[in-house]
Amino acid sequence: YHEGNVHPYGYDGNWDRTQNHSSADYLALDLAIVRRVNEEAERCLAGGQRCLLNYSVHATTLQNRQRRQVYLNHLYATPERLRPYLVGRVAEIEPGTPIVTMAEWVYLLRPVSGRVTIQLHENDRALTGLDATGAFTVSFVLSARQHTSEGREAYKRNIQRWATAVRGQRIRLRIDNVIDKDLLTWALSCGADTLTGTRYWPAVRGPAGVCIYTRAQLEAKLRAL
Repeated sequence: YHEGNVHPYGYDGNWDRTQNHSSADYLALDLAIVRRVNEEAERCLAGGQRCLLNYSVHATTLQNRQRRQVYLNHLYATPERLRPYLVGRVAEIEPGTPIVTMAEWVYLLRPVSGRVTIQLHENDRALTGLDATGAFTVSFVLSARQHTSEGREAYKRNIQRWATAVRGQRIRLRIDNVIDKDLLTWALSCGADTLTGTRYWPAVRGPAGVCIYTRAQLEAKLRAL
């Protein structure tokens, strides 16, 4: 699994604190991600390899009508042969965004990528009805607060809350940027479906460097830490 975004976990460094984006414009970055993911997918297929690639589009790009149209024009130009290998993500969705709005965004991405992730803010409390969005995964990103004792305890409560809320809905739980060992172990015990973090899954330069990583290997690494 290769994250095509040059900023795998976030666009706005203050979003975890502010919870809003005001007049942010990430269209140029989103378009660059589309180009990069298409290039990597082409390179993989040319080399006889198959790999899932994740592209990311910021919520504000889809929220703004003009930027959305420009973005979709580029995204929909993705060749049909590449589309089965792409996974989409709507990034940094502000708390309070209606379910119907998120469902529309997912619907717009699904012609290119059948699997779409919606990234919510860690403090978002509106976690019911997420399966109605049509998203495959709901994701949350752990900030640097995971490195403090107070932050770790807060994230343990959040992870339990996320897992409880998602359980029973037809959507999977993804937690990104998991660096702390205790939080990784806690997330596994709570039933998180997908976890990412460079401490356990080091970044590689392209899809050619991706390899199978089993749960047994992860457990062995945890025991060695």
